[in-house]
Amino acid sequence: MPLNKRLFNKLNTKKKKFVLPPVVAKTVGLLIKLLIVGAIVVFVVITGWQYTYKLVTESYKPNAKLFEACSSTFIHIKTKPTYGVVFKTTDDAVDEMYLTAPEGVSGLKSILLEKKDWVAVYFSQNFTSTQIGEFLRLSRLEKGKVDYCYVLEQISLTSGVPIEFVIVEDSKKGVSATVSIADAQIILDEIEKQSPKKFNRKLLPLLTLDDGSRVVAITYESFKEQFPTFFELEGVSQEQAFVEVYNSTPIDGYASILSRKWSMLGIDISRIGNAAHEKEGDADAVLYVKNEQLYSRTLAMIKGSFPEGKVVVKQGRPSNVMTTGDIVVFLLKR
Repeated sequence: MPLNKRLFNKLNTKKKKFVLPPVVAKTVGLLIKLLIVGAIVVFVVITGWQYTYKLVTESYKPNAKLFEACSSTFIHIKTKPTYGVVFKTTDDAVDEMYLTAPEGVSGLKSILLEKKDWVAVYFSQNFTSTQIGEFLRLSRLEKGKVDYCYVLEQISLTSGVPIEFVIVEDSKKGVSATVSIADAQIILDEIEKQSPKKFNRKLLPLLTLDDGSRVVAITYESFKEQFPTFFELEGVSQEQAFVEVYNSTPIDGYASILSRKWSMLGIDISRIGNAAHEKEGDADAVLYVKNEQLYSRTLAMIKGSFPEGKVVVKQGRPSNVMTTGDIVVFLLKR
C-alpha cells in the first residue's frame, strides 16, 4: 500500500475512548460522594460550633450562683452594663477591686481600690465604727470565706454608685460573673488597657476605732470630693431636674442611701425627708413628674435604680405633701 494512503488511513482512524473498569468507576464515584458529604458535615459542624460558641459566650453567666443571695443588689440602667465592681483575686483572697463607670459611647473607666484602700472603706454614716473593725477583719480573708454580697452592698453604700454587675477574676479558679462570658471579657480587657484612677491617700480622713486605733477611712464624702463627676450618667445632669426623695418605708435612712446613688450619677437632689404614702399594689416606689419628656433620662435612670423595676409613674404633684421638685419620689418598700 502506498505510503500516503497508509498515513491517510491512520489519521482517520477513530481514537478509542479510555474507559475505567466498572469496579474502579464505582469506587471513584463513591469517594466523590463521600467527599461531598464530608464537606457538608464539616461545614455544618463548624457553623454549629460557631453558633453554639456565640450562644454560650453571649448568654452563659459563669458561676453566677455565687451572687444569687444578693440578686436584688443589681439594677439595670444601660443595655450594656457599665456600672459595676471587678474583683481580682488569688484563690479567693482579694488583691484588687475596680469600680467601673461608662466613658463616652462605649468605653469604660475605673477607680482602683488596692488592698490598702479597700480595707479602709468606711461604709455608711448609718453604721458604727465597729463595722470598720469588721471589714478590717474581713480583709485578712480566710481562703474560701469571701462574702462578695456583703462587700458589694457596702461598696455601693459607700461610693453611692448603683451596681449593674460584678465580675470576680481569680488567677486559679477563673471567672465568675453576673454578665455573660463575652461581656465579662470585654470589661476585663477594657480595665487591662486603661490607667485607672486612684485615691489620694493624703486627703483621706482618719477615724478612731473602738479599740482606740486610728485608720485611714474611705467614706462617701471621699468619693464625692475626689471623684465628683466620675460616675455621672451622660445626659442626666444636663436635664437639670430637681428631685425630691421621701421615705415611706420603716427603714431609717433609706431615702439618704438612694439619694447618694442618684447624686453621684449627676441628679440634683433638692430635698430628702420622710412622708407617708399609700401603697400602690406591689410597687417599690411612686414617682410624680411634672414633664416626662423634659426629664426623660433622669426619670429612666431613677426607674432603673429599682432591681425589680416595680415603679408607678404619675403626672402632676402629690396631694399629701407640699413639693416644688420636678420629680418627686416616694419610697414604698425596700
